[in-house]
Amino acid sequence: MKRLVITILVVFFLQACVGPRYHAKVGEFVDFSQAYDTLSLHQAPSFWLQHAELDSLVILAFDRNPDILTAWARVRQARASAGLATSALFPSISATGSASRAKTTITSQGIGTNQQQQQPANPQLPTSGGAGSASEQTVHANQFQGSIAASYEVDLWGKLFRKRHAAVLEAQAAEADARAMSITLAARVIDTWLMLVAQRQTVDLLENQLETSRRFEELTRLRFSQGLSSAVDLAQQKQQVETVTGRLVLARARVKTLQHQIAVMLGHVPTYQAGFSTRVLPEPPELDISGVPRDLFSHRPDVRSAWHRLRAADARAAAAVLEFLPSLRLSANLFSNAREIAELFEDWLWTISANLSQPVFQGGRLFSAKKQANATAEAQYYSYINTALTALREVRDGLVGIRSQEAYLRSLQDQVVAAENVLNLSRERYAQGALPYLQVLTALQSLHQAQQNLIESHRQLLSNHVQLYRALGGSFENADARAGVRKEGIGG
Repeated sequence: MKRLVITILVVFFLQACVGPRYHAKVGEFVDFSQAYDTLSLHQAPSFWLQHAELDSLVILAFDRNPDILTAWARVRQARASAGLATSALFPSISATGSASRAKTTITSQGIGTNQQQQQPANPQLPTSGGAGSASEQTVHANQFQGSIAASYEVDLWGKLFRKRHAAVLEAQAAEADARAMSITLAARVIDTWLMLVAQRQTVDLLENQLETSRRFEELTRLRFSQGLSSAVDLAQQKQQVETVTGRLVLARARVKTLQHQIAVMLGHVPTYQAGFSTRVLPEPPELDISGVPRDLFSHRPDVRSAWHRLRAADARAAAAVLEFLPSLRLSANLFSNAREIAELFEDWLWTISANLSQPVFQGGRLFSAKKQANATAEAQYYSYINTALTALREVRDGLVGIRSQEAYLRSLQDQVVAAENVLNLSRERYAQGALPYLQVLTALQSLHQAQQNLIESHRQLLSNHVQLYRALGGSFENADARAGVRKEGIGG
């Protein structure tokens, strides 16, 4: 009785020693409760811009992007590894059977007689029969064998369970990684599409600006021919035309490079034509988030992945400690031998055995494995904290970026209106001879720059929305559901 009590106490002590470790100490390093606001998302936001072309692009990327397909293949790989770890908790049973047929020759020495044997005429021929001759007999023998063997390692200390738990957590982390990659890919596709649309809009704007600059050049040339303008004015306007022309060339080249980027993200060669031609940026959505939600970490798949890996590392560290304890393996074997197959199932023999093994000396392997597992768990601990802090920072940065970009966009809109007024007034005063042409040219350049800045600011505001929703772990509605179908394999 005393030994039983001591054994139970030892087991409870060991369970306490290898229990929760680093994942229970996260709050000791950082108090995350101070970073939250009072709101809660309850449901991950969706950052669709209500655009059919964009919807199609994201779904195509989810279907064909090699990175996404690789990520879901790794999920299946991790799940298979978890299945292997689970199988260790169950007995291993195997059945074998064999059949053989052997040919044997039995030789026996004959009994001698007093009769004289006649010698053969040909001394090269062998003699047969007679005294002392040998006889041979051929015998065929069958042998049938069958056996069923079973073995089972008793999980005395929970070592196998912890290994299996770690494998399951790593499979969950792999799935979270795949979903994080899905969110990142969708954000990249949307952001690149916004840059492409903005660049097309810039091309249209530059074409209009080039046409305006050429009209100004013709007007200046006409005034020069009438003696109302100087050669300097004409040269300056020609320079303005060439400046806009150069910018137009670069903008068109930028459109092509962005098309190449989208084609590759869709899993096609760079020259693939997606057939999309939107040339006007959509309006930014309403921002209904004013702070960091308390359930942010549950919506961020990268944070969930880091948390699962931290717990998996703790479980493996616990299993490394339990490797020092004895292991018990049970085995049983049922077998039979017979000369005829019908007799194989008549007489079965069996053996049952138990093997208790205790590590004594392994050259420091177990101690090194324990140190390695603890160091891995510690590294995952700090990795989780860094991932969580990064998530909080990205949400804060996204909120600040949207609010500041909204104010900057309003300022640019006012600048465009003011620049148009300045250009109109300058043209009138120049026509009256009250202003030099340089001021008209300056006003024209200011308007052109303000218009280009307005397009870029509009795109940046939309991009900030995309990045904020990505930071919030935003979902992608139909595209996210499509990824859930694709995760089971290429065939869907």
